[in-house]
Amino acid sequence: ELKCFRWGVPPGCKGKTYPGVAWCYEDHHTVLMIVSKKRSRTDLEILFSHDELPRSVDMIAASKKHLSWHLWKALTIERSAQRSALTSHGRRRVGNYKHVVIQEYTRIPVYTADRRRHAGYLWKKSMKTIKQLDEMIRSRGGRTVLFQTWANIERWEEEMPHIIENHKTYAQMLTTA
Repeated sequence: ELKCFRWGVPPGCKGKTYPGVAWCYEDHHTVLMIVSKKRSRTDLEILFSHDELPRSVDMIAASKKHLSWHLWKALTIERSAQRSALTSHGRRRVGNYKHVVIQEYTRIPVYTADRRRHAGYLWKKSMKTIKQLDEMIRSRGGRTVLFQTWANIERWEEEMPHIIENHKTYAQMLTTA
């Protein structure tokens, strides 16, 4: 199956251009990224383009949506991108992806107990969602990769320690699943 890009050459592309169409190439190493900010894809593509095995990144993103929203779409909306990507539909791997990179909405891993933000509820829901997504991905032969979010620049010193610790919690939860 060819992957085609209309806007520039993807990282590691060894394909050829089709005038007026796209750059097309086979890529069995493309990863899927499920996020709430499209900007995260750029960060990940920069990281992967410097790897020994450059990879391109397919993305499902919706501004300010939590991973629980993506899970809900995968479980309930028949023709959603999430359902197509996270269910095998007769294929061996998760959609066409061996690795699925997930990143929770930026503010959830920061605040886990602030009642004003319903943070305790959102944190618990986030942990449950990540575990469910991981089970879906693993059951179809894929591997879940956590992509850590970052702190608000004005509150970096205060927020980053919480984000790091909470991502360790996510990771521990996945390795014991």
